[in-house]
Amino acid sequence: MQNILGLLLSFIFIFIVIGIATVYAKIRKGASENTRKFIHIMVGNWIFITPMFTKLWALILVPLCFIIINLLSRKYKLFSAMEREDEDYGTVYYAISMLVLTTAAYLLRWPTLSFVGLLTMAYGDGFAAVVGIYKGRHYPFSFSPTKSLEGSITLACFSFVITFLVHFTGKWITKIDQLVGYSPYFSINFYFCSIY
Repeated sequence: MQNILGLLLSFIFIFIVIGIATVYAKIRKGASENTRKFIHIMVGNWIFITPMFTKLWALILVPLCFIIINLLSRKYKLFSAMEREDEDYGTVYYAISMLVLTTAAYLLRWPTLSFVGLLTMAYGDGFAAVVGIYKGRHYPFSFSPTKSLEGSITLACFSFVITFLVHFTGKWITKIDQLVGYSPYFSINFYFCSIY
C-alpha cells in the first residue's frame, strides 16, 4: 500500500509541475527556456517522495515511465512546455539519470547518493543554465564553448551547498535517532525523509 501511495503521489506531483508549466506557456504564447527550466528544477524535488518506496520495482517505475513518456513527447510534442525545437533528448537523459541514481542508492543502501545527485542536477544544472543565459558574459571553455563561467560557478556553488546540507542533515538526524531511540522502521523512514 505504501508503494502504491508513493507511485500515486509521484505521478500527481510530476504532472502538476508539467501542468503549471503548460499553463504558463499558454499564457506567454509558447514554451520558453523558462518553462523548461521550471520543469527541470521542480521535478528534481521528486526525490523527497522516494523514501515512501520500500520496493525497488515501485521506485524505478516512475523514472521508467517518464523515459517512455519523454520519448513519446519528444516525437509527438505531447508536452510542448518542456520540449525544444532542436533534436535535444535532455528530458530523456534526465529521467535516465533519475533511474540510475535512485536504483544505485537503493541497492547500495546509500540514500545520500540519489539525494545529492538528483538535487545537484535539478537545482545546480537548472540554475546554472538560467544564470548562463541571462548573466553569462565569459565563455572560456574551448571544449564547451556555449557554457559560461558564470553558469559554471553557479553549478559549483549549488553542488557544494547541496552536498554540505545533505551531509549535515544526515548526521543530525542520525544523532537524534540515537538519542530518542525510534523503532528501526520509523528511524529509517525519518532519516530518509530528512536527507533523501
